[in-house]
Amino acid sequence: MEEGSRAKAPLRQALPLLASWFAGGLVLAICGPQPSYLATGVVATVMGLSILGPAAACLSRTWARQGRPGAAWRWGFCLAPALVVTGLAAPALRPVPGLPALAALVLMAATVVGHDAALAARRCRAQARLRRGWAALLPGLLSLAAIGGYACLGCAIGVFRLLASLRGGS
Repeated sequence: MEEGSRAKAPLRQALPLLASWFAGGLVLAICGPQPSYLATGVVATVMGLSILGPAAACLSRTWARQGRPGAAWRWGFCLAPALVVTGLAAPALRPVPGLPALAALVLMAATVVGHDAALAARRCRAQARLRRGWAALLPGLLSLAAIGGYACLGCAIGVFRLLASLRGGS
């Protein structure tokens, strides 16, 4: 395999995840056009992937090393910290309706993805430098995908209004 195609392979594997975050940003733009929804989603994504996910992976790995069944507890290790962080941040999120629920949902999803990514990176020691780079890039790429989905609707509406005004002759 060529060096260039080997470097692009993780990006191809991450495309479904990036597309789902893009679609999430588009749904945010349709359902709640306030920028606070997008900011909450981006912060929850970065926090879940960078902090809570690897911490949950460390906890589940330690739990499994002690000989306890780890597969069923994986969800608890991922979801409990996300709910606790959302509960701590809830007073700041309450002025906007639906924001605590959005933060909890995005934080739980990002924590599960971060947990699985941390365990996968730990297993793939042969390409450690590439995996570390992806661990640093993935939260930013997912956040940019959500921002792109959010901005895509605004751009489409702007183009539609421009074309409608040009067609109207004004």
